[in-house]
Amino acid sequence: MNFFPTTILLTKAKFMGKTLVVFILSLLLFFPTPALAFDLGGFLKDVQKVDLNKVVNDVQKVDFNKVVNDIQKGDLNKVSNELQKIDFNPVINLIKNTVNSPASVDPSIAYNQELQSYISKLTGDFKNILESIQKLPTLPEKEGQESLATIDSQLQKLKEDSSNRAKQFDTWSNEQQKKYQELLNNINTMYQEQQVLKGEVEAKNAELPIVERELGLEGSQYDEAYKKYEKLNREIQDNLAAARHIRRELDGLTFDPLGLKSSFNAEIRKYEGENQKLEPLRNDLKSRLDRISQLRNAVESKKAELRSKQSRINTLEQNKTKLESNRQTIAEAAVLATRMSSFCNKAENDINLAKQNIGNVKEYADALASFSDPDILGEIKDLATLVTNLSNKVSQGI
Repeated sequence: MNFFPTTILLTKAKFMGKTLVVFILSLLLFFPTPALAFDLGGFLKDVQKVDLNKVVNDVQKVDFNKVVNDIQKGDLNKVSNELQKIDFNPVINLIKNTVNSPASVDPSIAYNQELQSYISKLTGDFKNILESIQKLPTLPEKEGQESLATIDSQLQKLKEDSSNRAKQFDTWSNEQQKKYQELLNNINTMYQEQQVLKGEVEAKNAELPIVERELGLEGSQYDEAYKKYEKLNREIQDNLAAARHIRRELDGLTFDPLGLKSSFNAEIRKYEGENQKLEPLRNDLKSRLDRISQLRNAVESKKAELRSKQSRINTLEQNKTKLESNRQTIAEAAVLATRMSSFCNKAENDINLAKQNIGNVKEYADALASFSDPDILGEIKDLATLVTNLSNKVSQGI
């Protein structure tokens, strides 16, 4: 392998080192979770609470010169202890603590358990890969090639996972956008009904005082009119009863030597004549009483209608407020799902690029005498800057 110029070997070595760094960042960036398991509102709020500066500070505390020296000495325990100063738990806990299955999700699906299991597996994979990376400088060429093949296989799995999750988030985003539109239509329908009801209430409120005033004029005379009506009605009924009695007497009279029939007929005409005078007065009073009853019923009906319409308006307002809240939640969910879908697509592209680089590294590794070239170890220093950039991206929700 000495036929390769030294400069080419250095370039190849640096290329392999950068590929390993990109792979580490891909692992750190790629923490997709089931979209339906997110408590979206809490997640967006809690992102602002995470002290990402602490993560950055932890990275800055790592003595990468010491890491390089320990790797060259083959002391991997010291390397591991030094790298453990970087605490990514705040970011992991952010994901863990903001996961809740919404009511619309089938409760039989344990999304939280699935997420915890996924994070645990991903954490374990990361630990194993990190150990493999730490051992690369000490491995013979053959074992190093096998380790690179393992990394390549893990990259392939991550690529497939990122592709599937991107589709999952994209599908869910479309579903949430459909729900959002349905809610928006319902809100608009409720708003229109509210406006119609408010117009009707306003009209009824304008009519009610007029009817109440009219009722007040009539109603103040109701008791007096009712007493007169009862008195006239009794007199009329008494006259009718007296006339019926005389007719019965008259019908039973077959022999009339004294001329009683003429007297009886005169009595009947007298009672009928009195009723002809009384009935118009009674009927007039009856009309007035009926008018008062109609006005009272109209007032009560309008009041009941107002109460019903106002109750409906209040119910619509409550439902509309609830739908507005749901609409906001779904809107945030759709936005986050779209963002996560885009994020997974980008992760897939990055991982695909890393896979291509791994292929090149395999070719270049054939020309290397050892995986412990100092130029490769020097690339580890770039990790601090790249992780800082990663933290900034996370803090911006990218």
